Amino acid sequence: MPMMINTDWQKRARFLTQILILSGALNIALIATFFTVVMKEKQEAVAFDMTPSQPILAPLSNETLLSQYAMMSYAELLSLLENGEPAEAGYKKRDLALGALISFHFFPLEKAISVLPSQPRTLSFIHPEGQEKADVQMIPGLTDDHYAAILNFAKTEKWPLRPEGLFYEIQHSKPPLDPSLLEAFYLTPEFYLIFNLFSHTGFSIEKPFLIELLAQGDWKSISQFTEDQKKMGDITSERLKFFLVSWVQKRSTLASQMLMDWDPEYIVRRLGDDDLLVFLDVYPGNRKGYDAFLKNLLQSPRSDAIWKKAGEKLAALGVAPAAPPKEAIASQPVTAQKKYVVQEGDSLWKIARKHKVSVEAIKKENNLETDRVRVGRTLIIPN
Repeated sequence: MPMMINTDWQKRARFLTQILILSGALNIALIATFFTVVMKEKQEAVAFDMTPSQPILAPLSNETLLSQYAMMSYAELLSLLENGEPAEAGYKKRDLALGALISFHFFPLEKAISVLPSQPRTLSFIHPEGQEKADVQMIPGLTDDHYAAILNFAKTEKWPLRPEGLFYEIQHSKPPLDPSLLEAFYLTPEFYLIFNLFSHTGFSIEKPFLIELLAQGDWKSISQFTEDQKKMGDITSERLKFFLVSWVQKRSTLASQMLMDWDPEYIVRRLGDDDLLVFLDVYPGNRKGYDAFLKNLLQSPRSDAIWKKAGEKLAALGVAPAAPPKEAIASQPVTAQKKYVVQEGDSLWKIARKHKVSVEAIKKENNLETDRVRVGRTLIIPN
């Protein structure tokens, strides 16, 4: 009997052992399956995360960034002076923004930081408005301290502009002009030299009136005249008359009136035919003695074109000439210049395309230094 009990127990033990072994095998299989599924899902998730949702874009080139910055406002470019993201050729985006401020907004860097760390460099790009090459002045090697000084200057100075920029603001501001803008321009060397020329020749002129006169010209002519004045040191009345005649060439009515009031004989005897034709075209004819001046021209040994123009001006005044302008009656008419008044939304590129001429030809004909033109200005369109 004991032997039977022992045998049954052994059978049961063997059965239980087999059950445990089978259960352990199943557990191992389940665990292995679990880990396999988890690792596969993780790999798929990682693979999905590593796959970009869109192509990785290459950094924008300096030329592309400059073409964008060229169309930005002064305030927008100022905000970019704190952008230290890298661009090309060792520059940062703030360097390109500063270059755009200097080149397109007349920013006076030499006032913000007295000593430049290196010589300026030039970057070129195609301007998006005119589709022509434009150059930007770059200053490599500027530090964080330099940019802190630049930002402080820009935010504290009311008119952070070079003389050219102040002149541009004057030309494009509606009267009455901001007195602080006038005061800032009074301090420029260009204004001082021209005002000094008037003062030394005994020609009394108020500073605001001189600014109004200068605004009827262009900056390139002002800059060239004052550069010559520095070298020549000529403060004679002949030099002042030369200046006024050059402004008459720019169709300044104020310059024509000043010349007429000062020395009408000078106009008759010294002006060339081309200058005199422009004078007769722009002079408003509202001064006493203008009819006598025109009659004097008709008696002078001038060209047919001058006689004809003087006769027309007398006829417009309702005055018959003292003597007919001789053979000038049979002379050929003077070819009229083609003119265009700048409209809202115009640009030089649009105007050039409309009239089938180049932007450079219009700039040269009108003595323009930049591509900017103010609404209402009359441009001479070259043939």
